[in-house]
Amino acid sequence: MHLLSVLMDRHGRAGADGSRVMQLPLSRRDLASMIGARHETLSRIISRLEEDGIARFSGRTVHVAQPDSLLDEIRPSLLG
Repeated sequence: MHLLSVLMDRHGRAGADGSRVMQLPLSRRDLASMIGARHETLSRIISRLEEDGIARFSGRTVHVAQPDSLLDEIRPSLLG
């Protein structure tokens, strides 16, 4: 999720409503490789983000309605 936040900061566009949208610069398989995870693990993380209403993924397009929610997800994992 930290990588997603970094990519969103670098490649995302701000929406008028405070949301962020970006086109992933890499495939999901490449992203999984970058973080040392299996593609299936990344798919589970993406599913959880969607279920929690934090992000929506459609192909390489990612929409984060409330970017602060993404940061809130990251902070506990960095502290624990």
